[in-house]
Amino acid sequence: MKAQADLEDIRYLLHWLAQHKENIDFTRYDAAHPERLFDAVRQLVHIGKRDGRESLLELLFSVLTEEDLAKIKDA
Repeated sequence: MKAQADLEDIRYLLHWLAQHKENIDFTRYDAAHPERLFDAVRQLVHIGKRDGRESLLELLFSVLTEEDLAKIKDA
């Protein structure tokens, strides 16, 4: 139940970014371990592929920079 609510929250945020023509900005995010952010997005991609959530993946990929998308897909 919580996982589904989390996915809906993520989808909402991704829609907001897309509607406002914004990208996820990994470089400006203040994190002690920035690589963990990429790991979390990679995990989301894995879940999306496993569960057949193509629309979620398309939305996610639309708000990543080309450089970040390459990092996500290369892992």
